[in-house]
Amino acid sequence: IELYKLEKHPEGGYFKETYRSNSCFNFENNHPTFKSNRNFSTQIIFLVHFENVSKLHKIKSDEIWHFYRGAPFRLYIFDNNLNLETITLNNLDFENPFQYTVKSGYWFCGETTNINSYSLMGCSVSPGFEFEDLQFPDNETKLAILSKYGYDFNKFF
Repeated sequence: IELYKLEKHPEGGYFKETYRSNSCFNFENNHPTFKSNRNFSTQIIFLVHFENVSKLHKIKSDEIWHFYRGAPFRLYIFDNNLNLETITLNNLDFENPFQYTVKSGYWFCGETTNINSYSLMGCSVSPGFEFEDLQFPDNETKLAILSKYGYDFNKFF
């Protein structure tokens, strides 16, 4: 955290923006998803250690996760029907990917898989990320996930 000068992220974990393109998509006020212009892409480094998680959230853009080092990181992704897909990111074997794209509008959260460790990743977002695009679940969504998958997901709220 100190080495990379990371800051706390509202979704949990720590981050630092490392890239924001100079060019922008010119979204007019009539765009169905974006209410203002967006940079073509943004990039952060993102660290989650065993004492915290990446809370359940969604954004308005596709987000590509890149695994760098530490313990494998488990992503939980819920599609628009709240069907669950679990992806474990790591660079230790060929059975699990070291890169994965979460589609725009899908709920997702994640955690490092090992106690006393961390997961260091990069996240690339296009169109570029703005905090106004970050959405946390309402009580109805939380209850639907808990009733379908159990209270193990409570830690992600």
